[in-house]
Amino acid sequence: MTGFLKRAVLSIIIPRPVRLKFQRKTSPTESSWLSPVASVLLRPRPRAILNMERVNVRCVEEQDEAMSIAFVYEDMNLCLQRDKNEQLERSLNRIRSSILKKSKIIGKRSNKKLKQDQTQSGENHKDLLLVSLCNSFGKEVDLSSTNSEAWQFGSVLNVGSFKYSVHRNSPTVTNLSLPRCAVISCPVFPRVSFEFAEDAEYVWYRGCPADPSTIVKSTEEVEDDSKVLKKKRREDTSENSTNANEPSVSHWEKVSTEKVYVPSKMDDGFLLKLDCTPKSSSDIGVTAKCFLKNPVRSASTFPFEKRQSFTAKVTPPNSLRVVSYNILADLYADSDFARDVLFSYCPPDILHIDYREQLLLKEIRGYNGDLICLQETGKRLFENSLVPTLKSQGLEGLICYKHLQPEGEAIFYRTSKLRFIESHDIVLSQAFQADGLYDYLRKAVSNNEGMLKRITSRSSVVQVAVFEEIANPSRKICVANTHLYFHPRAGHVRLIQTAIITHHLEHLKKIYKEQHGCDNLAVIFCCDLNSTPGAGAFELVSTGSVAKYAADWYSSGKEEFCGGLAISHSLKLNRCYSSAKYTNYVSGFQGVLDYIFYDHQYLDVEQEVPLPEHSDVVQHTALPSQVFPSDHLALVSDLKWKDA
Repeated sequence: MTGFLKRAVLSIIIPRPVRLKFQRKTSPTESSWLSPVASVLLRPRPRAILNMERVNVRCVEEQDEAMSIAFVYEDMNLCLQRDKNEQLERSLNRIRSSILKKSKIIGKRSNKKLKQDQTQSGENHKDLLLVSLCNSFGKEVDLSSTNSEAWQFGSVLNVGSFKYSVHRNSPTVTNLSLPRCAVISCPVFPRVSFEFAEDAEYVWYRGCPADPSTIVKSTEEVEDDSKVLKKKRREDTSENSTNANEPSVSHWEKVSTEKVYVPSKMDDGFLLKLDCTPKSSSDIGVTAKCFLKNPVRSASTFPFEKRQSFTAKVTPPNSLRVVSYNILADLYADSDFARDVLFSYCPPDILHIDYREQLLLKEIRGYNGDLICLQETGKRLFENSLVPTLKSQGLEGLICYKHLQPEGEAIFYRTSKLRFIESHDIVLSQAFQADGLYDYLRKAVSNNEGMLKRITSRSSVVQVAVFEEIANPSRKICVANTHLYFHPRAGHVRLIQTAIITHHLEHLKKIYKEQHGCDNLAVIFCCDLNSTPGAGAFELVSTGSVAKYAADWYSSGKEEFCGGLAISHSLKLNRCYSSAKYTNYVSGFQGVLDYIFYDHQYLDVEQEVPLPEHSDVVQHTALPSQVFPSDHLALVSDLKWKDA
């Protein structure tokens, strides 16, 4: 072969390429050309070929013009992005050249499989690799076909002597991971996402780690070695990804086929493995695997389990169990400031969302709530954990994110009791600026530019959902859920935010009366007001008014004083847990910030689940801790209809 022809082979510019010239010294007589007809042809065969490797092709017509072709050859992961309208010939050339490139990277390492391909391909010369695509009947696909036309389900890709069945838009696991740790009796939820899948099969295994030194301490024995923990924080947190190496375990024992696994005492000190196989009506995808690399932890009794003895059963028809809980968003816990200042008493691995999430799920599930209002709900926690775990208990979830924030307020409701009608969520700062309902508030606040700017720059929202009872549709409930601005010198801002919320709820009651003939819309208001009893925001909600010269108007000094404003509303709200000493307990503050308000015209308190004992709260200094997943306590109250 002439020098020009050698370069042509290496550059993959042959008009009808069917083979690959590898980098080694040969004489011109050692190589010869083959026509496309000389490619390895397949005999007609059934569509399904057992024990054949897969090539996964992703080609979505309505999306961009690119498609992907992915398969494994000789332990090399190949994934090519090609144009849908490109000719098949160019794609096969690219597959061939990609194998060459990766083989060169392997370098001096023995290429046994490739040598086998060269020998079994029927070539007299060992420097050729044949690549072709055949349809399901064994006929070679026309090289002038477009990629979109050529790569059909049931086709076969031939790379030397190896054959790959084509799976087009096969069900695929796009992400699968487990938390860093698992705790006995706490549900473990896989973080999983799919493409082209309608369902999935899950199989859990447990195995004893080969190296006993990997066994971690129980939650009571966790030590805060700052140097080690800071090093861990710098490590890749995705250690449980599907690409992670399998841990050293002599035997994996199958323990469950459910999506969610709750470790038992038998799992103490063991590792966990999860296999997830995506499925559709026409295909079964590749099984993805992930591992829990830290052995399952033991834990003592959690204080909230004592409270759950009061909520073991779902409430009867004429009652509603309401839960209000600020669950501490990962956004605010996962920072050096949180670890080193706010919650310095809490070991960082206990503060990590992977640990707290499991406690949160166990705690919230155990309250058997009919209406669950959560504040500081992170997006990933809501979608990946809260929605699936509470759905399994018969609850559906609604989310309202704060303006431009990945956390917000969530409402879950029991679908066997309540029918969701509609949402009336608002961003408080936007409603303040645009809604005529708040003209008088804007006029007063406009007297001070600093205060106006402070209010309009806040991201706070109020989540509002209207429900009706399935057993008695004449009973309608308006559930409001909010978390007000936190700054200690922002009582004036919280007053305005509270006024916006109460006026919004008043307006909804008016609409339902005038447009729907409903004059008994009962309000339930769950909130973290960031205000203690006696503060302006609390007084406005609970008493219905606040004076023009209330102290909160002066909370930020003259710089943001608008002159004061008298505010009132007509809602008839009483408070649950009126004797609580605190709902938030951290090293620098202890007090009541969280509330459940209910419409006393239509509802009465039937039960208030006792708050944890103080000795439990301070067992590990403050909240959160090894046994409390948040810096707030959950409020759980059973309300009963007065007309029952």
